[in-house]
Amino acid sequence: MRMMRQDSRTDVEFGTGLPGPHPDALFEALERREMFYLGPMITSPPPHGLLETPANTVVRVLTNMGAVDIELFDSVAPNTVQNIRNYINQGKTDEAFFDSAAGGMLRFGGFKFYDGAGLSTVTPNAPVANEFNRPNTERTVGLWKPAGQPDGGRGQFYINLQNNPTLDSTNGGHTVFGRVVQGWNVVQAIAGLAKLDLDQALTGSNPNPGTFDSVPVMANYNPNVGPTEATLVRVLDIDAMKPTANGRYYENGYHFPDGFRSASTVERLDLVNLETSLINAYQVIVRYETGERDQVIATGALAPNQRFSLKINDMNLPNYNLVRSGVGYAIEVRSGRALAASINRRDFGVQVGESLVMAPRYAEGAFRNWNFGGSTRAADMRNFLTWQGLKDQNTTVNVGIFSQGGAPKFFQFQLKAFRRGGVALHSLANLPDGPFSIQVSATGPIVAALSTYKIAQNGNPADGSTSQGAINAGGMVGVLAAAKIPTGGTAHLDLVYTAGSPAAISVAFTFILSDGTRLNANPVLLTSASRRARLNIAQMGVALPTDQFFSIRYQVANNAAPVAVQYTSQVAGDTMSTPFQNSATRTVAFGDGYTDPTIAGTGMQETISVFNPYNREVSFFYQLIFHFSDGATVFGPLSSLAAWGRADFRPQDIPAVLAKINAAPAFRFYSVEVASVQFTLPLVNGGVVAQITRVQNSWQQNETSMAGLDARLPVTFLNHPEYSA
Repeated sequence: MRMMRQDSRTDVEFGTGLPGPHPDALFEALERREMFYLGPMITSPPPHGLLETPANTVVRVLTNMGAVDIELFDSVAPNTVQNIRNYINQGKTDEAFFDSAAGGMLRFGGFKFYDGAGLSTVTPNAPVANEFNRPNTERTVGLWKPAGQPDGGRGQFYINLQNNPTLDSTNGGHTVFGRVVQGWNVVQAIAGLAKLDLDQALTGSNPNPGTFDSVPVMANYNPNVGPTEATLVRVLDIDAMKPTANGRYYENGYHFPDGFRSASTVERLDLVNLETSLINAYQVIVRYETGERDQVIATGALAPNQRFSLKINDMNLPNYNLVRSGVGYAIEVRSGRALAASINRRDFGVQVGESLVMAPRYAEGAFRNWNFGGSTRAADMRNFLTWQGLKDQNTTVNVGIFSQGGAPKFFQFQLKAFRRGGVALHSLANLPDGPFSIQVSATGPIVAALSTYKIAQNGNPADGSTSQGAINAGGMVGVLAAAKIPTGGTAHLDLVYTAGSPAAISVAFTFILSDGTRLNANPVLLTSASRRARLNIAQMGVALPTDQFFSIRYQVANNAAPVAVQYTSQVAGDTMSTPFQNSATRTVAFGDGYTDPTIAGTGMQETISVFNPYNREVSFFYQLIFHFSDGATVFGPLSSLAAWGRADFRPQDIPAVLAKINAAPAFRFYSVEVASVQFTLPLVNGGVVAQITRVQNSWQQNETSMAGLDARLPVTFLNHPEYSA
């Protein structure tokens, strides 16, 4: 028997002949855009009826005055369209400013301006051959080229504010490659701004005519100050909203802020399409901390159920240059449909990994507070807190460090729109050694992560871990599907509650064994004088087994304040860490699964742990579904769990899965979906807690990761009455 998974209702997928949307889907789509965070580059795409050809690419030019959506004429001017795609993918058009509003045109793409650094010229790519065959009418977008160079178009683009027949008859005709389909009011607003001659201010000389004779400036422009980022009209971001030959806009976003390439790293991104019958288009963007901000490193489409591994960097392949070296970056995946994504990085033999954060189905405010239960500060520890801005505005990030027994320290950082930022916590002054917790608050939406490394005598990492923060500062209820007290190792919990909350709160912990036994530990008291605690799991006053998985649930008395709890364990010479799960969807997934059956004995063990979070007699069926790179799916046994029940599965113990893994080395990599359906009334939205843990004793590496939530389904927070004790 196979579980029937609920797929999302969809619009027409070009080339598939699938039916149109169910009427309820129209309201569902509207509801998502009004109530849930999708990001400024994903929200409110132009209706298909506005496009000349629904299969054409659509890009969004997000400015500091609003968004302008442009349909690209893929088949009319294919080389010119590819040219602008190249500039977009290389990040060269981002942060450029509109440098001219003359001759009935708005021009941009050739120059950037940064406060402090001043003017810079965008390094152009090779010129593109002229493809003029469409008139320069109002609303169309074209490629600018120098006089006398019919094939000299590069990276300067213009929007026609009016019909411009002169452009059709001079210099071989200027190629039109797109048109504005949404945001014409923004274009007109920019065109209506004051235009100034800024040659002197930008270049130090004032030729006539000059390059910057007619630059639109904002109303707050001060001639005594001159150009600034705030007073020029800037392209904050430009990216594809919809790929070519596909009717589906990118409507989902997944984020992780901690990427890095060095001479010793191997980094991989794993994606899996959760749709059973629909193609899923995606693009992968990296956003750097310094230098050119954006780079699109991959675009493509996943067949139904298909998974895909993208190698981002590899120390063994020095010429494999998808990303820049030595600069931190965030990873952002956009997709037309639901997928799961995981990041995996190996550095000096240390392996870390985590699921990307799903943006849809959360309110924007949830992304303004990220708490971390804890880490450790010591001479041989390196702690990196990173974040990515999700908004088209600059953001202030406030970081509070709560040390064990010490006074809290507060730091403030500025983050530019869409940038990746962060801080090496071990470099901050006046912080005592020992355990600490972190509270992060921001004036705009961000995602945040913490990576910790222990440094050996040779200066290289000896062990390490990475994890998401607890979104929305944590929760009143949280669950960890899999914890273990290892022989010869350590396992502890770090918890912290939000500053500004009550003077004292009580947190109750329940441990759930695989046989259903529930063990209650003594409540933990946190106070405003000491907002954090570190708990040795083996010393919490309950009789827990050694070297066996169990689940942990916490609940804050009287829902007094959200708490963030972090699990950390050291086994096989390496550390693994992950936050407790505070929210759930009925289906969850892991992009990154790996089993090598050729490693003998207990040299490698991967475990998928499942927990039923309901506490009001709500049982459910669940099933593990394994996805492989060839699009094949293998179903694990259909199982059931009573309320607060748990179970563990090793992929190699499921015969059909092991047979697939043994079929080819490529199938040792897979993705795992955990689908659940409640079968006990009362019916609720649904939720499952799951975790993947990989221990590679032979390599002295291990990692554990929480699951990625399903963007098709409602998010249920675990303080919902159905989950409460």
